[in-house]
Amino acid sequence: MRRISKLNRRAIADSKVVKRRQQIQAKVFQDFEEEDVIESNTKIAVTDGLWTAGTTGSLKAAAFFTSSGQTTVIPYYVQSYSEAALTQPEFAIAYGNYFGSSSLSASGASSGMTPTKAVYTQYANLLLDATDDLFTISGSDTHEFFAITIDRRNYKEQMNPGNWSLKLSSGSVNLTLCDDSSTTTSTTLGGKKVYNVVSGSDTAINDATKKYGLFYPEAATIILDKDNLFNGIGLFTGFQKYQYTSSANTDQQHNLSMWKTIESASEFVARSQEDVTSAHYFCRVKNGDYNFSTNPTFTYTGSGQLRHSTMVRDPQVYVTTVGLYNDDNELVATAKLSKPLLKNFTRESLIKVKLEF
Repeated sequence: MRRISKLNRRAIADSKVVKRRQQIQAKVFQDFEEEDVIESNTKIAVTDGLWTAGTTGSLKAAAFFTSSGQTTVIPYYVQSYSEAALTQPEFAIAYGNYFGSSSLSASGASSGMTPTKAVYTQYANLLLDATDDLFTISGSDTHEFFAITIDRRNYKEQMNPGNWSLKLSSGSVNLTLCDDSSTTTSTTLGGKKVYNVVSGSDTAINDATKKYGLFYPEAATIILDKDNLFNGIGLFTGFQKYQYTSSANTDQQHNLSMWKTIESASEFVARSQEDVTSAHYFCRVKNGDYNFSTNPTFTYTGSGQLRHSTMVRDPQVYVTTVGLYNDDNELVATAKLSKPLLKNFTRESLIKVKLEF
């Protein structure tokens, strides 16, 4: 009988340990109630400096570098860097010609199949509708253009419309370009938003009547019509010295000449943009919840008994992190508290978690 009595006491003690473990592990997950989740469909546009060198969004005088032999090695485009080490490209300039003129044909290539033709076709496939193969600027088809494309690592979701300006310089003549997003709504080409390029700055438009190109913010690309820029139209009379001859099978390095007009002006202001949507989760912690810890320092290994006798019937724990899980109990987000939050049977808490995506 004594032996049976001991076994019974041991069974009772074991049941207490199991119950204590169940108490410790009872509130590992807690479902949100409907009123605990506030989701907002409003997107907030967050902008930042576009360039690698700082967050001001401006490239100035000493921030334009390119490789001296780049055009002979890569005839399709010229890359511009913000430091002499040439480690991080900021943007690239390409020249496209619908007829393939102004660049050399590769040995054995079909007539007109040159780098300028490849550039024109590439940007047409990327930016135009499927039924269109020619860019149209200011109501006229454009057979020649300069494409200025921002390096993908620099912008987030898009280049911020209305918040960029590009200055060109030739001798004493200066011209600054921007988009017209502040005065017009965007149209759509090739499934992408597009604005017109006009004269002005990132703060004001000088003349919105003359269209000199197209701006695709989501592709971070500026298409500039070569004829409008360099054939002496309007403000561009001083640029007639760059009135190129579109000769076939001759590498005229138009992309490099365009880069020099940008480098001479030394002013390219631009910012990146990403749309941020936020949701708020109210994590309600009642007095009887989350008063124990699964941390191995909280209990003795094996027995599950509390290590500190002062915590019997009065456990003290600190909340430092809130984890958000999906329906499969997979951790999808964590929120860190600014400082540990004391939790016991006499305290209740409401933790507001803001999730941005």
